Amino acid sequence: MEEFLGRWGAMIISSGALIYSITSARGKAASDRVGKVEKKSDETEQRVSKLETEMRHLPDKDTSHRLELAITGLRGEVSTLGERMKPVAEMAERVHHYMFEERVK
Repeated sequence: MEEFLGRWGAMIISSGALIYSITSARGKAASDRVGKVEKKSDETEQRVSKLETEMRHLPDKDTSHRLELAITGLRGEVSTLGERMKPVAEMAERVHHYMFEERVK
């Protein structure tokens, strides 16, 4: 038995150390990769959370539709108001010409 341990003991111990170092190196590499993936996941989660926060302030589709309808109504009112102001603008121009001709005479 001593002869067996003397011959093969060192070989068995060194083989065991080699296997341990290979598996621990692979485990460390895997751990590093997992750490990088977790970091990217955290960054992505923060970005999504920030986007969700910003999206809460935006109007939903119903609000947007109501705004579109209100803008359409305002366009109609402004157009009508423009048509009603044309005679007033013409009268103001006539008064201006009349007053200018009075000063020239």
